[in-house]
Amino acid sequence: MKVKLFLAVFVLTFLTVSCISQQNKPSKKIVDIAPDNPYLCQGYYHSDKSPYILPFSIGMEYKLVQGNCTRYSHKGFSRYAYDFGMPLGSEIIAARSGVVTFVETDMYDNTRRGKRRHKRIPNARGNTILIEHEDGTIAAYFHLKYNGALVQKGDLVKQGQPIALSGSSGFTTGPHLHFEVRRSNEDRQSLPVTFRNADPGEDFSLQAGNYYTALPFEQDKFASK
Repeated sequence: MKVKLFLAVFVLTFLTVSCISQQNKPSKKIVDIAPDNPYLCQGYYHSDKSPYILPFSIGMEYKLVQGNCTRYSHKGFSRYAYDFGMPLGSEIIAARSGVVTFVETDMYDNTRRGKRRHKRIPNARGNTILIEHEDGTIAAYFHLKYNGALVQKGDLVKQGQPIALSGSSGFTTGPHLHFEVRRSNEDRQSLPVTFRNADPGEDFSLQAGNYYTALPFEQDKFASK
């Protein structure tokens, strides 16, 4: 009887001490996010004032499969990129007027196979078109279809003009368009971008998992932004 009582007291004492210890254990430190943290998104124009439209044709609806500042691939230089899931051969349009500065569409689609296959392909971005805007920023359109360019280097394109067909070249997990805007030709850091013709409308960045339809728009509105 005394042994059982001793064991009961011992167990009760152990549980009490353990509980107190857990309560007094310091919680994880919450570190303030620094301005250059790759997962911090800020600095957006309100969509009503955005010089950009969705990079696909009016009336079309596509799912945003990856948004800004993610822990997958939209971090660092590409933190403000958007991935729109769309079938191969979907029409891509210029999100803003500018001059075509680079065209590459000689990579076959579905070039990524298996884990980390992108380490053994010519480039992760796949087929690419770059367009320079009047303020020096660069719109980048990645993973385009093999031979899917509808423009050439040096072409002046207007906002809403078809420029390419979507594909699945480079480092992809499926057919989609990767769209981002860079500071300049020399600075690859992406910039926060909103779209004034997205439905449903978002005041600031689009949200991954949502479907967005491209509405009619006024060409080159707020182009100097």
